[in-house]
Amino acid sequence: MIRFGAIHLDDIEKVIHMAGSQNLHTTAKHFNITPGALSKTLKKVEANLATKLFNRVGKTIVLNDKGKEFVKHSSDLVHNYQQLTSRFKSDNHKFNAVIAGPAILLKSGVKKLLIPLSNLPCSVRINNVFEGEAIS
Repeated sequence: MIRFGAIHLDDIEKVIHMAGSQNLHTTAKHFNITPGALSKTLKKVEANLATKLFNRVGKTIVLNDKGKEFVKHSSDLVHNYQQLTSRFKSDNHKFNAVIAGPAILLKSGVKKLLIPLSNLPCSVRINNVFEGEAIS
């Protein structure tokens, strides 16, 4: 997992997506995670930056001025990182696999899924999500 200081790259990507959608549920669905997990991610990023990026207005979130500045700079950072990795990525790297499901199923079945994937040129991400979200 790539980190920039105490903030993970995938957390930055989630904040960037939230800035565009301005909706926790839409972003959570996009990343196949729960809105609660996404809310915790946002709080963690804001705590590490020691600043709020979004104003909470009722049940909605609105990007504030600090958030706009963060998204501008972090979008450049993510874009540059993606360009760098694509330039130097091995030709053998073919796809990314996401294994999503409830914790009880992941605990019992993830090893069986990882065995055949270990022979393939792929990266694997495991997400603990509710049943309905795992289907998507």
